[in-house]
Amino acid sequence: MGQPRVYQLPSAHYLHLHNGKMHLQRYWTLEFHPDRTLDLPQATQRIRDAMTDSVNRHKQSDVRWGAYLSSGIDSTLVVALLRQSHEVDTFSIGFSGKHREINELNLARDTAKALGTRHHEVELSQEDYQEKLPEIIRAQENPIADPSAPALYFLAREAKKFVTVILSGEGSDELFGGYPIYQEPLALELFRKLPRPLRESLWWTAKKLPPGTKGRGYIQRGMTPLNRRFVGNARMFSEEEKKEFLQKDVYAQVQSSFRVTDPYYSLPYELDDSAIMQTVDCHTWLPGDILMKADKMSMAHSLELRVPFLDVELFERAAQSLPLHLRVNRSTTKVALRKAAEGIVPEQVVNRPKLGFPIPIVDWIAKDMQPFIRDIFSTVHPEFLDTGYFQGLLDTSQYVFNRDRKIWTGLVFLLWYQQFIAASNTQFDARRPISLL
Repeated sequence: MGQPRVYQLPSAHYLHLHNGKMHLQRYWTLEFHPDRTLDLPQATQRIRDAMTDSVNRHKQSDVRWGAYLSSGIDSTLVVALLRQSHEVDTFSIGFSGKHREINELNLARDTAKALGTRHHEVELSQEDYQEKLPEIIRAQENPIADPSAPALYFLAREAKKFVTVILSGEGSDELFGGYPIYQEPLALELFRKLPRPLRESLWWTAKKLPPGTKGRGYIQRGMTPLNRRFVGNARMFSEEEKKEFLQKDVYAQVQSSFRVTDPYYSLPYELDDSAIMQTVDCHTWLPGDILMKADKMSMAHSLELRVPFLDVELFERAAQSLPLHLRVNRSTTKVALRKAAEGIVPEQVVNRPKLGFPIPIVDWIAKDMQPFIRDIFSTVHPEFLDTGYFQGLLDTSQYVFNRDRKIWTGLVFLLWYQQFIAASNTQFDARRPISLL
């Protein structure tokens, strides 16, 4: 008898058990259906009304609640709507020492002051981050190779000192068009208009250029079909790179990135390229990274996370029908959402570019954390994976696309493997797809 397995239900599904038989049933489907007749004033009012209703529903609680606050429009809008009727505790995190210059703390502090919240801050050091990393990986349970996840652990720990429920801004980017990558189809329109011989000539010219050459990547992406150039924000390794560090028999059985995302390129209705990219992210990146890390890191401290932007009614009333020009244009993301936020959030936040959550991971890998990383790479050796590949990434002076994120991904996986597989003598089934690979 083999070891028991634990399976995770897909999003928006339930498991029906009857007479000893199990049936997996989908109960809701996320679909974008842009309405080209929708204008900006209509969209603005829909978003304001639906977002206000969503925040009001999500704040209902018999325990004390608060909200995360970054420098961006998403969390600021949630806090501003809460602040219209209640006192609000807000929480922000940044880094101490020489990395203070990349912090969002100053911007978040100014926003909190403008909105009149009870503001709390956490300054995180590299030493604390590294020391707690194994414990954080264990709390994640899955190998989530996102450098911002550990920071959320410390932010949730601080919030739990004051509140039991926390509201956050996850989901806005995927639903309202917040990632700059969603602007890429507009930037690549030129290639559609070029004659085929010229396109082929450009492709071969770009291929001969050294990696890292300015313009090389732009040309190559412009000549690559959408379903092969975009497989979501989470993709870290190409199929060729996987062959370099996975055993041949294992690679042959590993699910490719394209098999994960191809179903979302075969929809029975037409969408613009940006909406297709949003659909891919909503079904992969959002549940597999954004929500996973937010949920795991909050629940590690028994803090309940709520996400008003991902309210089904908000999506169906306000986000689902937005046409392309109300989501992104060549200069702006989240066009309609930003307009809806005018007069509600401080003026300086409305058009602030997306910063993400700045983690000084490049500097840490090059300096302070490198001895720790090298120790893991040299001592943890899954039988199906060549850790020498990651050692080589550390040592190389050549240009490697996303080099530091690839190193980080390898580190997280090995820490996860060390705790959940090696330490328990569990047999790891490398054929089962995981987001890391």
